[in-house]
Amino acid sequence: MNIAGIMHVPLSKDAYMIKEDTLVICLRAARGDLKKVTLFYGDRVDVNPVVKVTETEMNLSGSDGVFDYFEAEIKTEYTRVCYYFYLTDQNNKSLYYSEYGFTAVMDRSRTEYFQFPYLRKEDMIVMPEWTKDMIMYHIFPDSFADGHRSISASEKEIVKDGIFYRSKNGGTLKGITKNLDYICDLGANCIYINPIFKANSCHKYDTVDYFDIDPCFGTIEDLKTLVKEAHGKGIRIILDGVFNHCGPDFFAFKDVLKKGEKSNYVDWFYKLRFPIQMEPYPNYEAFAYVPSMPKLNTGNPEVVKYCCDVGRFWIRECDIDGWRMDVANEINHEFFREFKKAIREEKSDCFLIGEIWEDSGVWLQGDQFDSTMNYTFTNICEDFFAKELLSVTEFDGKMQKMIRRYPRQVALAQMNFLDTHDIKRLLPL
Repeated sequence: MNIAGIMHVPLSKDAYMIKEDTLVICLRAARGDLKKVTLFYGDRVDVNPVVKVTETEMNLSGSDGVFDYFEAEIKTEYTRVCYYFYLTDQNNKSLYYSEYGFTAVMDRSRTEYFQFPYLRKEDMIVMPEWTKDMIMYHIFPDSFADGHRSISASEKEIVKDGIFYRSKNGGTLKGITKNLDYICDLGANCIYINPIFKANSCHKYDTVDYFDIDPCFGTIEDLKTLVKEAHGKGIRIILDGVFNHCGPDFFAFKDVLKKGEKSNYVDWFYKLRFPIQMEPYPNYEAFAYVPSMPKLNTGNPEVVKYCCDVGRFWIRECDIDGWRMDVANEINHEFFREFKKAIREEKSDCFLIGEIWEDSGVWLQGDQFDSTMNYTFTNICEDFFAKELLSVTEFDGKMQKMIRRYPRQVALAQMNFLDTHDIKRLLPL
């Protein structure tokens, strides 16, 4: 038996609740090594000296080319569960596997079994019901439409209070509204829109004002109309939240540029150095060393409150259905815990997505994001469909491994896509 290939981690993607009385238990083993896996479980505080255990055979649920994955879904009357495994390999060699390790006989105390201390509904990962059949349509607003299946494709520059707002192609919020029937006909029931708040650039990732719509795109009333008409067609709206950094004309950064170290907003930014230098590279923390995108200090309670207020505002004012958080892997975890609490208090089924390109398990434990952008899915599809670098077996193996990174309900809610505004098209047009 290949003991080195066997792994189970309690209270993780290997052991989690899907209902208040139902657990999913998973075990990983070297591919083709185990013939049978049996799960034994019982009440971890059983009043009897010897715990009474229930036996169930685990199913081989998938393989990724290197490992096999066994899974059992158990409905239990116990609120506290202890469990262990009985493993049989292809040569009929058998071992027990518990928290204690591998043993030929199970003579260990129940305290040495694997533990699920208490099945608390508060700790269960629950997705908003509407996300279970979600098909998302992604819109980069400047490039989408300004009318019914039309766009001017002309540059625009608007100056308000000395601040420049720019558009490259002329797309507007009204243009999205006029094309809702088209999006609906495609089968989409959710729209993710890149930033629409006041910002200097056409991409709008350098925010000037988080509480107002960029004049190149329209007005708050235009967004209200879009959301209302989208909801009437069964379509949800998710906005892009850029809280890792802001733009050079954001009020707090302008105050720092004007007053220097005497500004009341110095602590709103991450690792400012004085005197501030922008060229050739900023001497302060910024997104990807871009001087016009200074990094916000999301560890500052004032910044956290400000951002949470933004999250609440657009739900309350326009009834949006969720947020996609930009550069999420560079922001502290506690920020997202606070942000999720805020938006869920405002709207109980609000959906929160993080822009994280790598494995996101640490963000997907229920207290931060509901979902993340699944670039792993994108890369696998590109290698198989576009580049034809993978066989069907290899493609299936990589997909199986990807799916098992997270608990089932999280894996089913991942933001899967073939390309985005940040990468090239899957296939050239």
